[in-house]
Amino acid sequence: MVATLPSDHPGPVARKTVGVYRGVLIKESLDGRSVLDGLRIVDTEAVEVAAPAAGQPATWTVLTFEIDDGDAATSAQTLAGELAPGPWYVDFNNGERSYVVFFERVFTYTRGDEATLGDARAHARGLGIPESQIDWAVPR
Repeated sequence: MVATLPSDHPGPVARKTVGVYRGVLIKESLDGRSVLDGLRIVDTEAVEVAAPAAGQPATWTVLTFEIDDGDAATSAQTLAGELAPGPWYVDFNNGERSYVVFFERVFTYTRGDEATLGDARAHARGLGIPESQIDWAVPR
């Protein structure tokens, strides 16, 4: 299945799920693949990207995944080591706490922490990630 993400696509659902984080990972963003062993992949979709950043392919394999609460911090560090350098990130949240992971950099924030969220967005912009892709879910 090939789909185009609308500009108002909400990213992963920002709902509170006790004990479970849910997120989205672009398979093409990974240098390594061992991190996939620790994730529960719950959906896979091929997506045509209207405006990929330099170095990004026009079609992505979007993996929606879940991580148990106790594995979130370790998974974030593993992802930071396996993401390709450049305009890529992974985000996941449990409705209360969010992780935004870049190559060798992890931001984590709780609902209402606008300062850290702003730092993560600024880091994304500095990597050349288009504004339309800085769309990770914010816990409400």
